[in-house]
Amino acid sequence: MTQAEQDLQNALVSQYFANLEFFKEHDLELFNKLNTLSRMIDENYFKENFVLEFVKETGDFDILNLATNTYTYGRNAKLINENFLNNCDFSKKSIFGNLVNNLYLPREKDIEISDSKFDVLDRIIYDNMSEYASILGHCYSDDKVYKDFDKFLFFGNLLGTHLKNFQEKMAFKCCFIYEPNLEIFRLSLFVADYKSLNNKSQLVFSVMDEEDILVGKLNQFFRAMFIYSNYNIKYYKMINVEDSVFHKILSELYLSNGSSYDYTKLLFDTFYSVSKHINKYKILTTKNKSANFSLTNDKPTLLIGAGPSLGKNLKWLKENQDKFILVAIGATYKKLFDNGIIPDIVTTVDPNFRILNRTHFNLNDVELLKNTMVLASINTPTKILDRFNQEKLFLYEVVDTFKNNSNAYNGISIGEITLSLLLDMNVKEIYLLGTDLAFDEKTGSSHFEGYVNKREDFENNKSKVDEVLETGNSSREEFIQVKGNKRDKVVTNRIFALSINQYVRIITLFKKPFQNIYNLCEDGAYIKGTILKNINDIENYKDIEIKDFLFSNLEKISEFGLLKNEFAQLDIKINNMKFIRKTLNEQFKKQKSSNNILKFNDKFLILLNIMLKKNDKFFLSVITNYFNFVVPYINYSLNDKNLENSEIESKLSQIENVFYKQVENIIDIYESYLVHIKKGLR
Repeated sequence: MTQAEQDLQNALVSQYFANLEFFKEHDLELFNKLNTLSRMIDENYFKENFVLEFVKETGDFDILNLATNTYTYGRNAKLINENFLNNCDFSKKSIFGNLVNNLYLPREKDIEISDSKFDVLDRIIYDNMSEYASILGHCYSDDKVYKDFDKFLFFGNLLGTHLKNFQEKMAFKCCFIYEPNLEIFRLSLFVADYKSLNNKSQLVFSVMDEEDILVGKLNQFFRAMFIYSNYNIKYYKMINVEDSVFHKILSELYLSNGSSYDYTKLLFDTFYSVSKHINKYKILTTKNKSANFSLTNDKPTLLIGAGPSLGKNLKWLKENQDKFILVAIGATYKKLFDNGIIPDIVTTVDPNFRILNRTHFNLNDVELLKNTMVLASINTPTKILDRFNQEKLFLYEVVDTFKNNSNAYNGISIGEITLSLLLDMNVKEIYLLGTDLAFDEKTGSSHFEGYVNKREDFENNKSKVDEVLETGNSSREEFIQVKGNKRDKVVTNRIFALSINQYVRIITLFKKPFQNIYNLCEDGAYIKGTILKNINDIENYKDIEIKDFLFSNLEKISEFGLLKNEFAQLDIKINNMKFIRKTLNEQFKKQKSSNNILKFNDKFLILLNIMLKKNDKFFLSVITNYFNFVVPYINYSLNDKNLENSEIESKLSQIENVFYKQVENIIDIYESYLVHIKKGLR
């Protein structure tokens, strides 16, 4: 070995250990993975598939695949890295973003007559965003060129020798590195200086991670730096990536934005309903339960959803209904009664009167529930709540709690919320039926036959399902493949996939060691934390002859209206609104308007931090949802290479006036609801 070769080897080893030390401080989990792999290689427990090789002709390093005797960079890493860099620009190509389609458009305000509150609320958000759009213009031009990107995402890392040049050209502040191959990533430690790179841009690594770890890392990335800069995450593909990874990113980005149930509905529907219902109905206070409390007295419980597996197993369910406590979501109870199956508890969360009145709880069908206990969200329409047996009606809080001993239950759908309720109320053995969250391969259907809210064309869906199964390719627009409960893969869509994520989140949050969740949906999607169970293998439980204990147990963990100390806490919330209004006035009324987007963001963050310190979670859910719509759009619109500084300053002056007016209006309305609740009105 020549002196030059010895020096090179020493430099490589030195860099490797410097990187290990960096990961020991920066990402201990990744450090442990790398250390374990290195030890297995050293002790001959693992045979290397790839090795690092120095190419003398170019003075670069390459990765040699020992099985195929091929080189990742074709023995010219410098040229390949230059091509990578040249193919990356400041256009809208290869962007992950969270701006809502067709929302940011100038439009004339008009009065729309509708029997649906939700139609009216949709008009409010369109009108609000239109005020900004009339200043900034729409955000749907394909030829836009950005000034900069705060965040960057690499699919694949290889040797990491491209990172420094990308960092210099794109000037990103935060970078997510996704690398599915730990062995290849380990080789990069010899040639890349991750500590120096991290000094200039915050680095988040996901290397050979399980799905739940990947999700956690993605959310860390989305929250990093300025959390409202997720509107233009630039990505670059160094390797081919499965569609499921793209889907996971899109799903988590969607969830982080919270745009599915917007601030108008939170404020004018959910909180409006809270102000009407909090002192009118019994509210579940599950924190009051004793240590040995169980809603079902440790009896096995069936949570019945509306998936295809319900229709396939109605005969079994009818024959075995007395062996279980039956908890059914609102969409299923009519089907159950029609087949001679009597649910013990029915749950609902939908706040839309028009839908509930037309489908689940119309005046005729609701008569079936006169002897059934109903667990309803506090934002269920009053007209629907008044149709139930009031003695057997219990409300649960959502978003945040006004009762000191209650929990807030949130999810994409009633299925996840019902599971969280059962877990929180210490139900020991839970069986899931109708929680398929996937399309039936034979029919293309996503729900049992005759499901009242079914809008899909079964035959059309069937062809799409077949296409995904035959090709193995997922549609990024709609249909995707996920792990099956019993099958290797099943076909689902983005909404169901989001729901799967929520089930996993709820199980992680609420499930205790003594609880078991059995998934009977053999053709459905896999839900981590559940146990696959064939219906024929269920224990032969004894019949539950008397179920009166359910009502008495619910009575033990519920209270009627707010208590004296809870009313007193409303004064604190009202005073908080006054302080927040004062800060808003100081930042956006008294101060000179911002002359660039960074100053606007600074003023905005001062206001946001005051709101966070006051920690009114319900108000925060409303106002941060509003910010999710507004702040990314403002930043997107002004992050434009073709805009002059004078134009930006002029637009910001107008924007701040609109921002001040709309935020003040939200504060005023929220405070008025607090005052209403304080009066104890029903």
